[in-house]
Amino acid sequence: MLNNFKIAFFFVGAIVGAGFATGREIALYFARYNVFAPIFAGVILGALCFMFLLIGASLTTFNCNQKLFKTIEFFVMASCIITYLAMCSGAEIIVKESANLRYVGLLTGIFVAILCCFSLNFLKNINFIVVPLIIVLMLVLASNLTSFSGVTAKCGGLNAIAYASMNLLLGGFLVIKEGKKINFKNAVIIGVLVAIICIFMLVIMYYIVIINPQTQMPVFVFAQNFGLGKISALIIYFAIFSTLIGAGYVFVDFFEQWFDKKYYAIFLMLIMSFCGFWLPFDYFVNTFYPIISVLGVVFCIYGIVLFFKFNLIKKVELK
Repeated sequence: MLNNFKIAFFFVGAIVGAGFATGREIALYFARYNVFAPIFAGVILGALCFMFLLIGASLTTFNCNQKLFKTIEFFVMASCIITYLAMCSGAEIIVKESANLRYVGLLTGIFVAILCCFSLNFLKNINFIVVPLIIVLMLVLASNLTSFSGVTAKCGGLNAIAYASMNLLLGGFLVIKEGKKINFKNAVIIGVLVAIICIFMLVIMYYIVIINPQTQMPVFVFAQNFGLGKISALIIYFAIFSTLIGAGYVFVDFFEQWFDKKYYAIFLMLIMSFCGFWLPFDYFVNTFYPIISVLGVVFCIYGIVLFFKFNLIKKVELK
């Protein structure tokens, strides 16, 4: 049962990042709608996590288009590189603005690169600590909320689907790897856990963000109004850290499969840390995130096709 929580937190840790923790993503997708939108997005994330776990559990039992699968692997690899660069840049910006410290993004990227030398279970244990810590810090901010009313009667169902799909390119591939080692019952438990955690986090963020949805960092602005700017900075930093771990693990895993040289991948991650430290965060968000969103939708559609085409629920139940 403990491993189910670890997988759920590892998945959640991979999909939260600077965009989520600053509130910018939440404002973009949900600020014009009522609270149903983030709740529905959390449900979809749980369902998609369950689906990709079953795909991982059944991957050796059906024949899929290998060229297409390799192409998707390549795009996941590319998204890991972009994510790693962007998170190093984001960590540098938020710590510099909140605490006037430099080189934190660079040092964080290097530190995570070193951590990726260790086993997957070690990395899951880290996110098993980091993600609950993010939730606790979010609750500290949420304790200052005075209103829990939405801004509109619109539901925003399509935006919820778009948001969930955008976050599945990295997270979905992570749980495919984990799905090879679990059964149907555990896949259901993990999917439910992910849904509950995501709904909880998204709803808290939603009510914080709708107060100042037009600002670049709505959560940071909200926190500063109550003298909690440092708490907000910690949430953003830990969210970046957990996403770096997920991106780093997938990058090393791919590199090791293709070239059988893990430590070459670590060396490349050190180079990416330097590059991410120097390049502007806005450049990554504005240039590459829309591309990742489209690829995430394609990845989810591909997963849904496999899920129904090969009747994976029945396959895994009989496994």
